[in-house]
Amino acid sequence: MNRKGFTLVELAIVLVIIGLILGAVFKGKDLINSAKGKSYANKLRAIEIAEATYYDKNQTPATTTEELKTIDGITDATFKIGDANINITDNSTEFEGVGNMTSNNTNICAYFDAGTGNATVSGTVLEFMDRAIDDGNVSSGYFAQKSGNTTVYYKIW
Repeated sequence: MNRKGFTLVELAIVLVIIGLILGAVFKGKDLINSAKGKSYANKLRAIEIAEATYYDKNQTPATTTEELKTIDGITDATFKIGDANINITDNSTEFEGVGNMTSNNTNICAYFDAGTGNATVSGTVLEFMDRAIDDGNVSSGYFAQKSGNTTVYYKIW
């Protein structure tokens, strides 16, 4: 018997194998984004805890990253999300109206630019971060992205 080509069963098996490989690749990407989101969210939590520790020691909140670096365990690496630098601000006019934040002199926010060059943090990673530390919606709550902007704010005080 001289066969040329493949049978339908052979083609079906190949298609199933390709489907399984593609499914694994997409699931792997989702797991990577989830891990990044959780890791970045933990950095924001560490900054939040450092802010509370700083306040306990000094009876005033820290308003710069340099002040927070005086707390044990807080280093330059704590203030990195990908290639983006996390900054601290107490300028409430900068984040007023972002998510649930209002103009209040006691507010202090950590913020970073999620969309600059190599520092781009995907929307999927931001969603994982938001689910880990807030309400799961990047446009509301105390972890929110500024409308029409790539800057993301997180109220830490």
